[in-house]
Amino acid sequence: MILLEGEFKCLSLWETGLPVLGLPGLVVYQKDENGEPRLLEELTQALHKVAATDLYYLGDIDPM
Repeated sequence: MILLEGEFKCLSLWETGLPVLGLPGLVVYQKDENGEPRLLEELTQALHKVAATDLYYLGDIDPM
């Protein structure tokens, strides 16, 4: 499963048949009641649904 930011990159890779999950930016977690970071529930559900065993993050180098 490839995790990446950006809908157009995600769609391009998906159209080639690769398993991708587009992230809604870099904020993909929340802190739980103990202050520990946890992935957003929707991401956790998606990863369980596809039974991903390997994850790859494809990031950007955005100029500032």
